[in-house]
Amino acid sequence: MSSYHIPTATRWISGALATVVTLVCAGMAGMSAMERSTSMAGAVMFVALALVMVVGSHLLPALARGSRIGQGVFAVCVLVTLYNHAYFFDSEKRHMGQQRQAEVPPSPEVLRYEQELALIDARGLPLVSADLASAQVAVAKAAAVLERCQAKEGARCTSAAAALDIAQAKTGALQDERTQALRAEDLRSSLSTAVAAHGARVTQAGVNAVDASIARLLGIEADTVATMTSLMQSIALEVMGALLWAVALPKVVKKPRVQEVRVKHIIPYNPKPKPSKQFGWARTALIRHQGQPRDSPVSV
Repeated sequence: MSSYHIPTATRWISGALATVVTLVCAGMAGMSAMERSTSMAGAVMFVALALVMVVGSHLLPALARGSRIGQGVFAVCVLVTLYNHAYFFDSEKRHMGQQRQAEVPPSPEVLRYEQELALIDARGLPLVSADLASAQVAVAKAAAVLERCQAKEGARCTSAAAALDIAQAKTGALQDERTQALRAEDLRSSLSTAVAAHGARVTQAGVNAVDASIARLLGIEADTVATMTSLMQSIALEVMGALLWAVALPKVVKKPRVQEVRVKHIIPYNPKPKPSKQFGWARTALIRHQGQPRDSPVSV
């Protein structure tokens, strides 16, 4: 058995980086799982589930290469892990926004308007206006009675004059109260405007400045930008973890089986002379001794 030709140093470095990425993703998923739980037992189960999903999304591509079932389980693990990461990013964004909103100083205009309103002791403008109208009618009636009394000769008209004075005094008090009520209405209107402006500043402080800038550039809401960036970071982490583990745990392949062939000692083959060569040798011998007598001995 042998692996792809990946240097050992590269595998060790990839393994260390993959471990760091997996721990980061596991911590994020665990924190988001704890925030969604309402009991200790639920927190333990949610955290365990989140950790299993993170480990599956990082290690399955390296451990289950070429497996259809492994690829399906890997896709499920990635989706669940992305949800956990998105919840973590959203929770942190919300907490940071609340912290920035708490740091916004109170509006001095709001404080001033509230203090001035606290010093005004007047009823509502509709009630004061109704009472003032009734008092003015009473003044008119008292004045008419006094005029009729004074038209009579020898009438002293003391009670009619007193009734007119009382009606006029009541009318003056109601007019002062109406002035105060109008001032209170103006202060309430200014206070409402100041509160709205302060609320806008608080809301703006709760939005990340970078998200707000990108939202203005793209013409979308800042929350949409925050969600998109959270998903992009989550996907980048998951892909990085899977790739690093794939390098740290390379695919193991079989060596091609080499068949050994043993060559035995070869004995050289020396064939016998062909019959034609033998016949040629005999003919040569006969020609050599052809000139000798038949009875003479043949020299060898």
